Amino acid sequence: MGVNLKSQGGFYAKAAVIYDNVFITLKSKDILLKRPKDLDSLNVVSFQGADKRYPKWLKKVKEDSRFYGVSDQLTQVKLLYFGRYDVVVSDRYIFRYFVNKLKLMHGLDSQEITEHKLTIDKPMDYRPVFRGKKIRDDFNFGLIKIKESGEFLRIYDKYISL
Repeated sequence: MGVNLKSQGGFYAKAAVIYDNVFITLKSKDILLKRPKDLDSLNVVSFQGADKRYPKWLKKVKEDSRFYGVSDQLTQVKLLYFGRYDVVVSDRYIFRYFVNKLKLMHGLDSQEITEHKLTIDKPMDYRPVFRGKKIRDDFNFGLIKIKESGEFLRIYDKYISL
């Protein structure tokens, strides 16, 4: 997704983070999503650019002014929890992180959610790009080391379990 920067001297590294984007609804709403038409009467909040990443699912929602792209992902959780929006499109781990943050900040109980896995993301879309080959190689080396040592998972766990 986006512009390929190889021709402009960019050196792509291995992806450190691969987003696992899902459509999230409150279990209490009993919403079933299997095809784009299932979003026809629903309001969707998401990270900015989701409508471009998933046009098959979000084009009509955007055309009907039922799509809100917002960069503050805590706001996405609030909008779902307080019933302002029916669906959040988010990485499942980022969503959990902000649910935990909301619980700590406001003492709210988490609500049961349903994750609808409707898309397939490509790991190659999430690779960082560097201006120099050595910097890219150093990044890749460091990434391998923190994965081998278990540090990578400890970092994930720290933010997911809050």
